[in-house]
Formats: sequence, C-alpha cells, structure tokens
Amino acid sequence: VKTESDESEKRSQSNMVTSILVHIVHLISGVSYFENGRSAILSLKDPHRLCLNWCKCIDFRFLHYHTNGCNLLKRYALEGLASMSKSEQLRDMLICCGVVWPLMNCALLYDPTLDSSPNMTEDFESTISQAEVNYQAFLATRALGMLCGVMRGDLSTTPNPSLCDAMKNILTPPLARMLSNSQSEELLRTLNLNVENPVRLWDNKMRAELVSFVDLMEENTRSVECEDIKAVLEACSNFEYSNLSNEVNIGGIYIRIFNNMEIKDAIRDIPDISHFARSLIQFIGRSIQKSDHRENGEEVTEEKSSNHSRVMEDDSHWLSISDNRFVMAVRSVLHLVQLDGIVDDVICEKQSIEVILSLLNLSQHDQVMDLGCDILLLMSPKKGFADVFADCGALHIIMSTLIFE
Repeated sequence: VKTESDESEKRSQSNMVTSILVHIVHLISGVSYFENGRSAILSLKDPHRLCLNWCKCIDFRFLHYHTNGCNLLKRYALEGLASMSKSEQLRDMLICCGVVWPLMNCALLYDPTLDSSPNMTEDFESTISQAEVNYQAFLATRALGMLCGVMRGDLSTTPNPSLCDAMKNILTPPLARMLSNSQSEELLRTLNLNVENPVRLWDNKMRAELVSFVDLMEENTRSVECEDIKAVLEACSNFEYSNLSNEVNIGGIYIRIFNNMEIKDAIRDIPDISHFARSLIQFIGRSIQKSDHRENGEEVTEEKSSNHSRVMEDDSHWLSISDNRFVMAVRSVLHLVQLDGIVDDVICEKQSIEVILSLLNLSQHDQVMDLGCDILLLMSPKKGFADVFADCGALHIIMSTLIFE
C-alpha cells in the first residue's frame, strides 16, 4: 500500500530528475546553435535516441504529472529544436521520431485573449502559465516553419517538400503558408477563429477534427518507430476535413467562396491577384492536359515543382474537366476578367491565351465552352490581347472551331 511518504518521495525524485534534465537540455540547446555543435550531436553513437528523448521533453510523455522545472524543460527543448532543424540529418531524425505532433499540440494550446510575450523567469515552476504556453506556441510554430524549410533570414533551412505537403493537407494550404517569420502569430490566432472568406476557411469543427487527428498521430508514433519521413507523414495525405470535401483551393484561394461574392469584395483580401489568376490558368491547363491523358488510357501522375524556394506555394493538383469544380475554376477567371484591367497582364500572356482557346475545343462541355467564349469576348477589344492573340496563330483555331460548329 502506497503511503503519503512514498508519494512524496516519488515526487521528490521526479523533481530531481527534471532538474537535471533542464540543465542538460539547456546545455545541448545552446550547443546545437553552432554548426560544430550539431556535428558533435550527429557524431554520437545513437543520435536517433537523442532525438527521440528530445521529443519526450516536449510532450512530457515520461512524466506522470508536472514536476518542478517542467516550464523550463519544455521551453529549452523547443528553443533547441529550432537550432537542430538547421541540420538536415537531425531534422529528418526528429520528424521520424514524431516531433511534428507535439509541436502541433503546442500550437493548439495558444490563447489569443492573452498577451503573447513570455514570462522570462528562469525559476523552476511546477506549473506552466498561459503566458508561457503562448510563448511555447510561438516557439512550436517557428520550429514547424524551420522543419518545413519556409523561414527566411537567420531562421532559413533547407526546403522539406514532404513535410510542406503534409502541413498543407492538415492545416489547409492558406494556413500552412503562414508558417513563416512574419505570420506565425496570425496562424495561431486563426486556429482559434471561425472565418470564411476566399483566403481562409476555418471553424471550430475543423479545429476539433485537427485535434483528434494530431492526438491519434501522436499516439501512433509512440508505438511505431520509422526511419522514412514519407512513411511517417503518409497518413497526412489521407486526412480530409469533412467540410472541405467539395472545396478546391487554387493559388491559396477557395474558389467557391470567391465566386459567390461580389468581385470587388472578393479581391479585397487577396494579397496577389496576378498570382491567383496565373494559378487558375495553370490549373485549367493542367486539368485539360491530364484529362486528355486519362481518356487516352495513359497513366496520370502528380507534378512536383522544381522551384524549392516556393515549395509551400506549389500547386500540382488538377480535376477532371467533367468535374463541377473545374467549371468553378473557369468561372473564377471570367470574374477576374470582368473587373476591367485587374489581370490583363496575366490574360495577355501567350500561355494564358492558349489555355483559354483550349476551352473552345471542349465541345462536349457546353458550359465550359461558353465561359471560354465570354472571356475571349471581354478581352478581344484590348490591343495587348489582340496582338498576342494574332502572334500565336489563334485566329486559325477560332476559324477551325467555327467550321466545326
């Protein structure tokens, strides 16, 4: 039978262990700031085991209850994680050890109603204040950004396409793009909002689904160790929010929401209209090309961008031309063209004209063909468009279409 004395002794031992760990983690965190320090960590007999234990210092899975110093243990572990992320080898080991999931849990604990500045006390405490929790949420999002390789300046690291794809799937592309120096606070706040606009779509139901998924992944990584990052993140590719099943995001914009708004209101929050227009054109062209390949019985594979500096912005998805969401994408281009001059620079590009003309060849899809004609009708009076139109031999295509009809 356990006595009160036994319990007190057990807590005292746990406090002593935590105290020792705090000093060790603080030391390693400082050492890992330097390249030579990271090389020294990699030269250990079993650096993978160190990474595994480092994750435990973030999720506290080895503690049955908070002990004196737990506030500093977690803070130093998160600070050290940022430095370790600068080494590709250490970064990959940490991901394989499941560090992503406790980091996500840290971010989800953020309270936007409180001051985000940390309590910089170095005192050993047995509880973690909400101010400290908020600071740890910032450290966690910074670490996620560095693990993805999307940070800039002193925090820049090698791009990690596999983790970027996973983050885009479980955070949604617009929120995943916030894993950068300037937008981490915005990401943390958005995770606590109910918002629906062309740029962001997030609510309490999605947050609950994310929490459940992260908890499941964290539990799974405790029982399974894997050395392949893609295998570790494979479950992320199958994760889907229930209310996003019929949504399509192109260039960071939810086009259903965009199409349902007044165009002047819809573009207000879009940071780069030209990028959105160009993404739509590329999506439409890619979808037509892939649909043709599928109809011809050819194998269709996803494309991956070779521009690693924009890996978080990469769009490689496509839809069948018979999908209603493909029609929505074409309609989005028409909406942009209807606001005179806003995307003329994009629509007047040769590639854009070729894609728009290809819509006229989809005679089996009257709605798409009509939308393509409407776009051409609005753009044809403009000299810049007419010049490129003539140079790329488009008149011949138009005449062929008329003859076919």
